[in-house]
Amino acid sequence: MATKYACDMSFIASLGTIIYSKLFLDYHQIKISRSYTSTNNENLIDGDYSKFKNYFQFAKFAFIKKDISWVSLNNVPVPSLNKHNILLLHNVFYLYSLQELFKCREVIPFKFYFKYFYVRFALKYFNIKEVYVQTKFMRRRLKKLYKGNINVLSKDLYFEFLEGKVGQSLCSVEGIDILIIGGSEKHKEVKPLLEKMAKLNVKGKVLNIYFIGTFEEAFIEKINSFGSFNFCCLNQLSHLDYLSYLNSARCCIIPSRHESLNLGLLECQYFKKEFFVRKADYSQELATDEHIYSNMEELIMKLNNKLENVQATI
Repeated sequence: MATKYACDMSFIASLGTIIYSKLFLDYHQIKISRSYTSTNNENLIDGDYSKFKNYFQFAKFAFIKKDISWVSLNNVPVPSLNKHNILLLHNVFYLYSLQELFKCREVIPFKFYFKYFYVRFALKYFNIKEVYVQTKFMRRRLKKLYKGNINVLSKDLYFEFLEGKVGQSLCSVEGIDILIIGGSEKHKEVKPLLEKMAKLNVKGKVLNIYFIGTFEEAFIEKINSFGSFNFCCLNQLSHLDYLSYLNSARCCIIPSRHESLNLGLLECQYFKKEFFVRKADYSQELATDEHIYSNMEELIMKLNNKLENVQATI
């Protein structure tokens, strides 16, 4: 493997992706000499490295400096002429067919389609030596587009990281009945879940439902006005605080059908938490039928069996 790498992480935004990308670099002992990044994720790279001042410098470097290979952490492969470029492909939407994308049109911004065609072109024609994905499902899809080396990352990589976090002693948080794992992006499908869960009838107790992220105040007030549960958004938590909330919850829900890194699911498995995940290719690979739900009726039935004094009416 080449010893000199440049890194493109300009589109990385979420804390989970930053953490996983750093794990990926450290595990494969990839040392970065140059990077194109944003101020939000400068802490991803340790040690001495220089930054590209702008995208034009970045593009010029990619084509001229043949002695340096590229690591793309943002799903958009660099059009480099080098022979050992690496891509961490963590966006499952790139592997959907156009028909599947059309079915997801309500959760995908229109501008994504430009990147969709670019990435599929790049996988076929750029000098990408290796691609890393999280699941066998993604590898099967990727084989239709890409003939190079496809590596499925072991969940043990993330488990080892969590082991170190547990060593820092997680706090105990009282009163969390349900923790919803996802984000406020449409494809995480948290909003539709909450709107349907407002049909829960609670006998003897109002459930406390927590979500790591943010929604507009009007939506939070609307959800809480039903009186079925107390809904609370938690913002700007450290990863250690987030794990404390997850480890303290009685039950977790992962509503998205479009996960790729699957960090929330892996965290639930590691901490041996009760959890329910939406039926999808990734969840059927990583979870058992006991933890998978196909529709809201099935989810409420399973919640009803796990949480005391809860009656569900749809």
